[in-house]
Amino acid sequence: MQSSIVGTQDRGELNPDQTTEDGRYIHKHVLRDLLTGLSGETISTTKKDCFVEKVFKETLPEQFNQTDMPLLDIQLLAFVSESETEIVNVCEAPVFFNNSPEYVFDIDNIQQLPHYTCDQDIRLTFELTNRSLGSESVQSVDFLIENPEGEQQEFSYTVQGDFKPYDSKSVESVPLKLSQTGKEEEIRLRITRVNGKNLNYMQEDWITRADKDYVVLNAPAITLDIWQDRWGEDISWTLRDESGSGLAIVDTYPNLKENGTQQHTYNMDLSEGCNVFTIRDRQGDGINSRYGEGHLQISKAEGEVLLQNDGTYTDSLVWLLRYFPAGNESVSMTDAGLDLQLWPNPASASSEVSLAFSLDEPMALQVSVLSVNGRQVLDLGSRLYPAGLNVAALPLDGLAPGLYLVLLQGDGATGLARLVVR
Repeated sequence: MQSSIVGTQDRGELNPDQTTEDGRYIHKHVLRDLLTGLSGETISTTKKDCFVEKVFKETLPEQFNQTDMPLLDIQLLAFVSESETEIVNVCEAPVFFNNSPEYVFDIDNIQQLPHYTCDQDIRLTFELTNRSLGSESVQSVDFLIENPEGEQQEFSYTVQGDFKPYDSKSVESVPLKLSQTGKEEEIRLRITRVNGKNLNYMQEDWITRADKDYVVLNAPAITLDIWQDRWGEDISWTLRDESGSGLAIVDTYPNLKENGTQQHTYNMDLSEGCNVFTIRDRQGDGINSRYGEGHLQISKAEGEVLLQNDGTYTDSLVWLLRYFPAGNESVSMTDAGLDLQLWPNPASASSEVSLAFSLDEPMALQVSVLSVNGRQVLDLGSRLYPAGLNVAALPLDGLAPGLYLVLLQGDGATGLARLVVR
């Protein structure tokens, strides 16, 4: 049999764990061949405690029906029957590879975990299966992750308990940095070392997609509007600051007498840093599911809508809002200037500052930090930034206390912001 075959499946959405992001279906245990034919092999020796051994040889094709057949996706099933209808016993036979590398692993079910921070960090979880032949116990596995900009980051997984061949472990990564926010991007994952030793055989990369998004404000006041559906008792929400303290909490609403909506409006102030808004539905069907077209939005105090949702989320919805406090100065140098925001500002010399700016279209920009007399003290190089909100990290290691200028330069656009290092 063969697993991990991506194709079509009628009503495959009913099993979301095996459905890809583009709507295709991951098929498992697809029958490829009967090694003994439909009738099987007759066992004539039936005396108690007799051992019967048979050897079968089969050359596997590289492809079957234009589908690749990776050896790690192949399973063997053996069963004993008394007749064509009665199965006495069945088992899956382990697959071992002669002349194979010392360590072979499989990674499956890669998912992005919630990571409620207003930055470019994400976390991943996945199933790691040991398909090795070596007798040495697997104690640690080192991974490398690479984003589209070629930036690499390593993390290590320490095994808890035994990790024998065909065992699987659930692995959770440390926070990993994307190259941008507001846009889904491809992430490549590979295994580099086992038990601290480099692999003598490098497997192909595993590929997944991830994204991180949040809104940035330079004033704290926001307005939250929630149009509840009939079942208000199912609804609760919180707004929490970076430390997890509750800025606003609503446990429930009264139910309406019939299907419909009722609006609730809240004027609130954000805390400095990252603020997390979470709305939950106890029944797991959102607030727009047959009982009224509930929805919600968050706006600036002057009325500009920042975030909207049509209420069709399931059990919960999370929004991230990052407030830059007063004192984060920004100034544009030209009519086509870029509005830059720095946080924290002032900053300590050992910290990392976030530089946020928005683009109407993709643009290549050079990022530099200058002293007040115009001398370049930090060069972050040039790269292509996508349209929308961008957040870049500015490491301040080695900068002396004082006033600096953060400069962005591109084709027809320039931006300048003052930065104070204490």
